[in-house]
Amino acid sequence: MLLKMLLTIIKKRINYNIYYKMIKACIFDLGGTIVDKYSLTPFLTLKKIFANKKIHVNNDLIFKDMGIDKRDHIFKIISHKNISKQWSTINGEYPDEFDIHNLFNDFKRIQSDYCKNLMTILPEVPNCIEYLRCNNILIGSTTGFNQENMEIIKKKLEFHNLHLNSYVSSTCLNKPSRPYPYMIEENMNLLNIDNPKTVIKIDDTAVGIQEGQNANCWTVGVARWSINMNIYTIDDAYSLELHELQDNLKRSRKRLVESGADYVIDTLDDLPNVIRDINMKV
Repeated sequence: MLLKMLLTIIKKRINYNIYYKMIKACIFDLGGTIVDKYSLTPFLTLKKIFANKKIHVNNDLIFKDMGIDKRDHIFKIISHKNISKQWSTINGEYPDEFDIHNLFNDFKRIQSDYCKNLMTILPEVPNCIEYLRCNNILIGSTTGFNQENMEIIKKKLEFHNLHLNSYVSSTCLNKPSRPYPYMIEENMNLLNIDNPKTVIKIDDTAVGIQEGQNANCWTVGVARWSINMNIYTIDDAYSLELHELQDNLKRSRKRLVESGADYVIDTLDDLPNVIRDINMKV
């Protein structure tokens, strides 16, 4: 009888530990991961706000910090020696905090228009959300979009019956943005999860993968619709030849592997296999 009781207790404890460690939540980036193919919305907006000031910004300079808070992103761009020199030549003085503030306001206005009229939901998202729902896995999100644009995206998703459990924008917290883990930690609070090893952070950018690493979560890089595909225009997005797509995808995967992601997948169609693999390991 005593042996039977001990075996029952051990079995319950083992089952509890397995349940405790199983994946309970997936926290997604939004742009380039859930919506907005190739993260074109912030890229095109950044290009436009500087072009409106007659400032040429190299694409690589924009891509370099894609995924961080957009005010910080604007600051990094305008602080670059080539950009600040252009600004000084045109305006007679170097940019200051007032200029950054005005650029950021322009960014919010233009990006809101793009979010409403240009942004689409990535094709693999409905099946992915359905899989997570059927397996009782909670769904959160972190984003560099401001709260207003995050709400636009939320409404767009919900219009298509795609419901996430939590949304956290970099502007919602009075804390530093990516790669710091604070948005993930806020999602975990909202989802009532305390063990980061039961959480997967899914992102298309290196800084988003670093965010997940700093939160001590599992990390998954998604390559197909990533900013790393280096698509610069809407026309480019729809005119890629097969060999170009394959080359870009290979490069995108390489960058995400180099970021240190635990897994790198092409699309969210591959996420269920990752979840099963992680659950087999714990």
